[in-house]
Order: sequence, then structure tokens, then C-alpha cells
Amino acid sequence: MPTAAAQTPAAPTSAGPGRFLSIADVVAETSLSRATIYRMVAAGAFPARIRVSANRVAWTEAAVQAWKHQRIASPPT
Repeated sequence: MPTAAAQTPAAPTSAGPGRFLSIADVVAETSLSRATIYRMVAAGAFPARIRVSANRVAWTEAAVQAWKHQRIASPPT
């Protein structure tokens, strides 16, 4: 039988930001559409993307995980 700790999502660690996530990764991770993610970023309701290079933007895994944990703790009404 799983313990309560095994059922609780792990909190983001202070080990660093983790890997960079592309928009496709963020869509898969959150189950939100691409348009919804960009709309939420513009409204300040989702972590901002960062410029990795001249032609690439990404989100840090830690920022997306923190957003998910926040949603679990206090779902939108």
C-alpha cells in the first residue's frame, strides 16, 4: 500500500531550475493548449518564458512544477 508521502506530489527542489522545457513539453506537462499558455503568460498567471538563445525560448522545469504545485494547493474558482 502506498504511503501518504508517495501520493503527495514532490515540491520543487532547491537543486536548481532543472531542464529547459519547450512549448511542446509545457503543453504535455500541463495539458493546457499552446494558446492558453501564451495567454496566461501575458496575463501574468503562468511563468514567463526565458530566452535561451536568439532563436529559442523555454520555461524552466522548476517554474512549471512550482506553478503546478500552486494549482494543486489552490485551484482556480
